[in-house]
Amino acid sequence: SYLTIMVGDAPSTKEYTIDSETDLPLKGKVKTSYLHDSQKVMVENLADLYDVIGYVRELQNGFIIRGVSEEDVQTGVRRTLFKDEKQHVINFAETGSAWVCCDFDQYDVPDIYGRNSVQAYEYLIENHMPKQFKDVSYIYQSSASAGLEYKGHPVKPGTSVHLFFYLDQLVTNEQFKNWFAKEIDDGFDRSTFNTVLPIFVSSFVKKDIRIIDRIPEEQKYALVAKNTDVVKVPVIKPRALVPQTCKTVTDFETKESVLQEIAALG
Repeated sequence: SYLTIMVGDAPSTKEYTIDSETDLPLKGKVKTSYLHDSQKVMVENLADLYDVIGYVRELQNGFIIRGVSEEDVQTGVRRTLFKDEKQHVINFAETGSAWVCCDFDQYDVPDIYGRNSVQAYEYLIENHMPKQFKDVSYIYQSSASAGLEYKGHPVKPGTSVHLFFYLDQLVTNEQFKNWFAKEIDDGFDRSTFNTVLPIFVSSFVKKDIRIIDRIPEEQKYALVAKNTDVVKVPVIKPRALVPQTCKTVTDFETKESVLQEIAALG
């Protein structure tokens, strides 16, 4: 299984500022470079994934994507499926992966666990994930907003975290969406099931100096060991299509509508 490390010429992160009129923190703005250098990396197990993410966390200008290229290394490329609109050369393609990033955003967790703790993440897995992920080793990485406070109040309420797992087979973006369609509610961000969407793992966050980070750096990223390191993927069925109600029209109605359109054209 592969992932791609993207490194640009400017910090790739989210920026948190204070609104001068409301004196409230603003939602983090995503910033990335226009062009990036890319490196395709093989990850054969959860330990490999942990090492790769740990490496990218040290890069202010780096992030990862699910898509991969035929080239192991590229220089000055765009984070798109196509090199350009004229050539239509595939730059990063969907190949399926045996790793997954589950992005939880502002989830409500019982106060007894705290908002940013292993106990909170265990609660999410137990109550908001498919059964195949329970009692399986995982990596947690605090989201950019996790732990940020302004005047004693969190910048974003609830628990926000990336949980990474390793699977026993390759799974495509569409299969992930089908698998998770009914298993996880609206607070789960399915956009990580995307070929070229940035998955920000860097420890660097740009913020107003008045915003305080309450989580020590050593507590933002770790591997939690369980009885097994691999998620067993079930048979993934396509999502059922919602039948559309169709109106039956007679030949007369069809002809009349066409004549009316012609008349309207003058």
